[in-house]
Amino acid sequence: MHKPKNLEELTALLTESVAVIRESVPPFGGSEDALGRDARRARARVDRAFFKRTYFPHYAREAEPEYAGVLREVCARRNRPQLLLGFRGCGKSTDISLVDALHEIVFGTARFFIYISRSSLIAAAEYLVPIRAELLGNQRLRYDFGSIAVEGGEMDFVAGETRVLAGGIKSSYRGKKHRGYRPDRIRIEDLEDNTNRMNPRLIRKYIRVLHDDILQAVGSGKKETWSVIFLANYFSKRSLVHEVRTSGQWQVTILKSLRRLREGESIPYAIDGEVSTWEDRYPTAELIERRLRAPVSFAIEWQQEPQDDEGVFRREWFRYVQPEEVPPDCARIAWVDPSPGERGAGDYKAYGVADFAVERGELYMYLIDVRIRQETVNEMLEGMFEMHRRHPGIRVWGYESVGSEYFLEKLAAGESARAGVALPMFAVMKNIPGFVYKKHRIPQMQAPVEKGLCLLAQSNTDTERLIQHYLDFPGGEHDDGADMHSGLYKLGESMLLGQGILA
Repeated sequence: MHKPKNLEELTALLTESVAVIRESVPPFGGSEDALGRDARRARARVDRAFFKRTYFPHYAREAEPEYAGVLREVCARRNRPQLLLGFRGCGKSTDISLVDALHEIVFGTARFFIYISRSSLIAAAEYLVPIRAELLGNQRLRYDFGSIAVEGGEMDFVAGETRVLAGGIKSSYRGKKHRGYRPDRIRIEDLEDNTNRMNPRLIRKYIRVLHDDILQAVGSGKKETWSVIFLANYFSKRSLVHEVRTSGQWQVTILKSLRRLREGESIPYAIDGEVSTWEDRYPTAELIERRLRAPVSFAIEWQQEPQDDEGVFRREWFRYVQPEEVPPDCARIAWVDPSPGERGAGDYKAYGVADFAVERGELYMYLIDVRIRQETVNEMLEGMFEMHRRHPGIRVWGYESVGSEYFLEKLAAGESARAGVALPMFAVMKNIPGFVYKKHRIPQMQAPVEKGLCLLAQSNTDTERLIQHYLDFPGGEHDDGADMHSGLYKLGESMLLGQGILA
């Protein structure tokens, strides 16, 4: 099921999750029940690894990563905020925001959990859904711990003696209580990532929120113990995460996908002295192959080693192909960045056409035509119509519908009537919920460009200008070419890999 956008979809996700858990978690039987309920409970109280294996077999199908003990240690730390930086898919949210929370709930060791997200209350409430679903649908939990009463709604409920609340970063948490107790467990997720960057003003604002509100919301008495864990990806040194990491107030833990062998250590699947930290899920050979394909992106995404943001693109990443190398039967999409204004009045007007193909789960974009010029609006429209005639089969002309929707559609409709050719204009912000804004798109292109997924099937001054706009980012005078190119790729991604609009 796709990410819920409202309370109705959140409720549907909960219903679906409960059904899946009931089917995938069988009751105890045979040798699994030999230990007995009381002995199982006693061991589970002190052995979190046993707790996960025993009650959540659907999350324990693979051998544990070697850093599993580190995750449990982060959960156990008290009275100092924790920043956990880890690559996507490392299991940090499962172990910390789900399994550890359920351990605290069933054993009654936490009074008040808060889950905080940046984007919306619905986004934060997504972390509550699997907790509630396990309590309602997990037969093993219910057999050993009884039917724990769950009262309340999807965004704020009480399970047994523990309140679980979803909140946004813009909410205030100082003064919140449950039965007279302050929050004693706070989990912060999805405040920022490479698709959701903050500008310096917002970074300063949210640093104040973290330190002056959230950290002040937890208990402060000598006998009170609390845990605040911020789970994040370290993708940039110009980020909220970087400011938190370097503030000196948080204890920082970093999980990397590859590590060097220690002195005297011998592991059979190691390659050139390196080994995966979770071989069962991410084999060493596969990770090293990923790094060979895209070393800069790998360092950021898999090793949590962000580069300085200046010069984030390199010329050698941009690769040309011959027109005949473009696969047949591609999906053909166009994009325009209109930059309203007359010739020479600042920004370039940029538009282009690309063919898209999905190969081995990766989206390839072949840019077959592009124009990036300082020209008038009429010249731009003439160029778009000429491009449309030159490349039959264009499904849509996408554009970022912030500030240009009325302007562009009105002009295109008028010109279409005169030219006898209709341009299929497509306002992405109106038609694709959550489509990434311009200021966030360009940094996201680092990985697909470096991996060779964005290929140039045309070589002229316009493609050179496109490359230059990328190379000058983020400090260059112009980024219109990169803006157009990134919008085109993200539109293809949404349509072919995401919502299937072009299916």
